[in-house]
Amino acid sequence: MKLDDYSKKDIILSALRSELDSKEIYSILSENIANVIISDKFEFLAMEEDKHKKFVEGLFRAEFPDEKLVIPPKSPVPLPDVTIEDKEFPIEEVVRVLKKAQEAEKAAADFYSSFARHFDKNSKQRNMLAYFSQMEIGHYKLIGIELENMERMESMEDSWSDLMHIGP
Repeated sequence: MKLDDYSKKDIILSALRSELDSKEIYSILSENIANVIISDKFEFLAMEEDKHKKFVEGLFRAEFPDEKLVIPPKSPVPLPDVTIEDKEFPIEEVVRVLKKAQEAEKAAADFYSSFARHFDKNSKQRNMLAYFSQMEIGHYKLIGIELENMERMESMEDSWSDLMHIGP
């Protein structure tokens, strides 16, 4: 991802906006998916996004100590948008959201990799952003696995209810 046209401040604010939006999507999915196993995965992803947000907030404070942190309502850097259109969560909606989330995770990996290059080699910031890039690739893969599992689980959903608690 080419970030040369954006200021460091805009990049940081974009990262914060993206992490907040991702956390919200994963939290909504976690709270509304009936299968507790899949719900837990989304809860995990929401917590991961929150950890990223905290690091990026610290990065903002370190880079701009005299400025107030104001997260924009929309990212200054164009990133994939993931929205939930149907709160009833039929399987088709979950699959659609997950495919968009996968695109967003891949874009986030590219974003953090590109952003890391704006810091000195071997700096804490560069190393952490490169690490985030790898984590986003892990999230991409995890979502892919869950998409595959959902295809199998869809037919199993009713039969599991006697074996474990299913639902929020």
